[in-house]
Amino acid sequence: MHLISPSNLTISQITRVLEYSRDPDYGNRRALQLARSLPFYEKPWLATAFFEPSTRTKLSFHAAASDAGFRVLDLPGSSSLVKGETQEDTVRNMLEISDIAVMVIRSKDETLIYRMSEEYPEVSFINAGNGSSHHPTQALGDLLTLAEHFEGWRNLPGKAVTILGDVQSSRVANSCKELFEMFNMTVCFGGPKDLLPTHPHFSSTRLYENKEEALAASDVIMMLRIQHERKKFPSDAIDKARRERQMQEWKVTEDDLFRYPDLRVMHPGPVNRGVELTDEALDGMQSLVLKQVRSGYRMRKALLEVLLEDRQTALLRESLG
Repeated sequence: MHLISPSNLTISQITRVLEYSRDPDYGNRRALQLARSLPFYEKPWLATAFFEPSTRTKLSFHAAASDAGFRVLDLPGSSSLVKGETQEDTVRNMLEISDIAVMVIRSKDETLIYRMSEEYPEVSFINAGNGSSHHPTQALGDLLTLAEHFEGWRNLPGKAVTILGDVQSSRVANSCKELFEMFNMTVCFGGPKDLLPTHPHFSSTRLYENKEEALAASDVIMMLRIQHERKKFPSDAIDKARRERQMQEWKVTEDDLFRYPDLRVMHPGPVNRGVELTDEALDGMQSLVLKQVRSGYRMRKALLEVLLEDRQTALLRESLG
């Protein structure tokens, strides 16, 4: 099984991950029970290749993999990429170093993970962010955050989530929209006009023209940073300052949350304090931002336990003939 976009998963698989996340020990116990049934069991390898900076995603994958019973092979920051090696050849060499069961990739190249998954179909590839396309495990962690806040994933249908900010460049927005709508949630966008998506795929998506309208109509607001690194033309200091001034109209403040006490605010990180959220809004009681980080770890651990359980089941069937 590959996870490149949320649509790679069925509702049944997603709810299985959510249920495993609720009981952190169940999946691991089940996987170990299956593992002990195998005549020659070794902990499987998980490899991570992050060709872009990462804090939460990379660290949570490493922690989750260790807790789920994987050994981790990580691409160091000072790799042979600086000597001219391509990302494809880096991944190929990592996959030949050991028997890799799961490969986690983050890259600006939107098609790299597709090419690698076709070349190595026996490996489970997980997308940790491919350009402006998708970031499915972030969306799954956010779904877990929402499911727990609303007291169960069965309570998610009908909830309204509005994503504000640089939606145009956001792989998180794409994955959250795709995943949340699978659970019959309403997903809308808002932000400065030149930061909103123009692709025909989003022609039916509600676009809010001002912040107040978005706040009044939403159960949850998810803020996004301005992703200067994904712009077609590199942003200079003047352009960055201009875009940040644009965001001032959309910044969520403690006053906004005071007017809407049932509203909750999210952010996939990293947060630019004072640009998308004030300190008080980010650190206040209506913020789910740190819960998203914890949910990201728990969900990735559950996802890996599901993959490990499926792998051990297949190996057990093979060993029994």
